[in-house]
Amino acid sequence: MVAKIMEALRRFLPERFVIMVFKSVSVLLGEVVFLVGGFLWQVSSQERKSELINNLYSSDRLKLEREWVNKLLLAYFNQSYYRKIARSSTIQEINKQSLWGGEAGLKWHEKHYDRFKEEEQLYGVYKHFIDKIKDLVEKKEIKTVMEIGCGNGLLIAFLTKRYPEVKFTALDINGMVIEKNKERFGDLENLTFIHETTESYFSHFSPSDLTYLVGTGECFYENELLSMLQDLKNKAPKMVFIAFYEPITDFDFNKDFVSKPRGNTVFSHNYPYLLQKVGFVDIQYRLFKSKINPNPLVWDALVTAKAWNNNQQKYR
Repeated sequence: MVAKIMEALRRFLPERFVIMVFKSVSVLLGEVVFLVGGFLWQVSSQERKSELINNLYSSDRLKLEREWVNKLLLAYFNQSYYRKIARSSTIQEINKQSLWGGEAGLKWHEKHYDRFKEEEQLYGVYKHFIDKIKDLVEKKEIKTVMEIGCGNGLLIAFLTKRYPEVKFTALDINGMVIEKNKERFGDLENLTFIHETTESYFSHFSPSDLTYLVGTGECFYENELLSMLQDLKNKAPKMVFIAFYEPITDFDFNKDFVSKPRGNTVFSHNYPYLLQKVGFVDIQYRLFKSKINPNPLVWDALVTAKAWNNNQQKYR
């Protein structure tokens, strides 16, 4: 629906004006929903609110959202959730365990597996990223590659088939997803799936030559992302490379230096700034219009950088 409206407007209005209108309307509607939802939240029974919160990440949420009052209440809860307490470590754990680390995460990844299981479709969406990985692997003599947040495994399996001489490792916090991937891609001898957090993994393993995140960096809180980048740099036995291919919404890398929530459980991060803050160098980025999200304010950021442990050689 959004894509059709935007396409119709572009026929009569300049692109910049269309984006400005869409942004203004989105902000206005968001505030209206927040105000109306806030009023309903105050007058709703504790039983109704408890039911919504307890089913926030369950399959029952879809049934609850069929009632318009519940939709407004959930919208209000999600917005207040980020406006007031988004940095809470308790909520971070809920996101990990109940959403991406639970059954809801498995269902999400399975849904997108069916969407992108054909390699032509996968390449069409991730062409810019896949071409960049090809460039890094071939020019930088990459021998080991890790994907943080492998999800349904399609992307890393696609790369694994093209570089049989490279050892690939796929990490995810969802054990059910990892087991499903082992069943599907068990014939790929140079690909290993591991159920573990980045913090735990880097406590006993060294980083790969190249680490990448696709649509996973947005799920990290800023402090978590900084910690992961510090582990990559400080625990690297030699030069390491990193690549991000992440969606950002209404975000300017030259002006916005604080991460902003986008949606219910994800963030727009200033990846170049965070990389520089930790000590990465040769930071490069390009922005592409999203091929998945029709929202004209959403762009895909392709960011690459390199770093080395200060006790190691700087050049390779």
